[in-house]
Amino acid sequence: MKKNKERKRQGTDEYLLKYELFKSNAFVLINKMIQLCNKTHGSQHLVDEICYSIFFFGQIFDPNGNLNIYPKDIFGDDQTFIEKLSSKYNKPFEYFHSQTSTERPLPRRSPFSCVLDMFVLQNGPEDEIQIRKSLEDLVNELKDMNLNLEKKFLDFKKGEPEENKQCLEFKKDLDKKKQDLDEKKKDLDEKNKDLDEKKQDMEVTKNKLDVKNENLNFEKECLDLEKKNLRLEKEIWKKKDLDLRREKKLELVSTVICVSKYKNSEKHYGVSMSTTSLNAGRIVIAASCLSGYWNKYVADAVMTYYPEQNQKKNEKKKKKDYFDGTFKLPESISCKAYHITKRTEMNPCISCRNLFGLKEWENNLKEWENNYGNCAEAECLSNLLLDVSLEIKPEQHTYNPEDRENARASVETVLKNTLKTVHFKWNGEYYPPQTQRP
Repeated sequence: MKKNKERKRQGTDEYLLKYELFKSNAFVLINKMIQLCNKTHGSQHLVDEICYSIFFFGQIFDPNGNLNIYPKDIFGDDQTFIEKLSSKYNKPFEYFHSQTSTERPLPRRSPFSCVLDMFVLQNGPEDEIQIRKSLEDLVNELKDMNLNLEKKFLDFKKGEPEENKQCLEFKKDLDKKKQDLDEKKKDLDEKNKDLDEKKQDMEVTKNKLDVKNENLNFEKECLDLEKKNLRLEKEIWKKKDLDLRREKKLELVSTVICVSKYKNSEKHYGVSMSTTSLNAGRIVIAASCLSGYWNKYVADAVMTYYPEQNQKKNEKKKKKDYFDGTFKLPESISCKAYHITKRTEMNPCISCRNLFGLKEWENNLKEWENNYGNCAEAECLSNLLLDVSLEIKPEQHTYNPEDRENARASVETVLKNTLKTVHFKWNGEYYPPQTQRP
């Protein structure tokens, strides 16, 4: 009973911290977009759109509808700032200024996608290095702020050492596991060295009567070593996956950027969904498919794996048996994804293979816990195909229009039910950003 009570309190503390991190990141992102807008011609619509998208996520922050986040929670008591911003971008504030039960449209995409478009517009699509650096600098700034906020939160909770200990020991456990893995690797290297020496000894004593037994023993040791190496490699990849999932806990922030290009076309970009809950991701992915934000090829592919109404939450993701809109990307198109802050290239996962025919790496034979369409490749390829649709047609499975309409209807049904779950009233439309003012 006592343990359950402690778990409940710890869960509440983590939830309150997440609440503060959301507000902090929301303020930084909107303020950054305003600053960039002042230096980037034709970008007002991006500020308008990110405001609406962030305000929407604030509304569905609490699945129970008890702790929603409103613009006044993000901007605090700075009434002058709020009035100035709301006079310029009035629509988002009109929809979310108070606890009303009015029906509202859905955003077409997640907030960080607007940030990406701002940097592309500011630097030009061919300056990939600067675009990626700008995103990296912003994410690192947010990470530092989040760490400071988390430290303040822990300092505030100093009167409760048990909770503090659990929070602080998470990183210690990861570091210890890494140290253990390094030691295992060192031991395996030593064994490899011993095995090499044994192999040399066997070659020298090849004519002895026991050479056959030596060889058999050597083979057995090699097999055992290979199994240990595979287990070690699996543990290392588990650690890497855990690191990536920890990165994804940054509220409203993407972790991966994707860059694609077709022959002489300009470069196109996309980021992973900057959502931190399953329902939020499911909502925005459906909106991207149904609103026309995503190119038809990408939307069809994602709808193919979008969950059906009767599909259980933890059930393995599966393709629709009545509709297949997946396609194979032509080899003439390059498509590469990178971790925003680590700068390392991210090999396609099995989800991207299933959707777009991308070749996944042999050590990445897994489906991410997120929804199909969460990866940066979806938005990136959509932007590319929207640009070169007249020049190239991906190799897509055939289907009849009626099956596609049934798939769209299925996606919309799940979308509506998910919106009911998070207590959001939808007017059936998608938010159109304000057009650029002269």
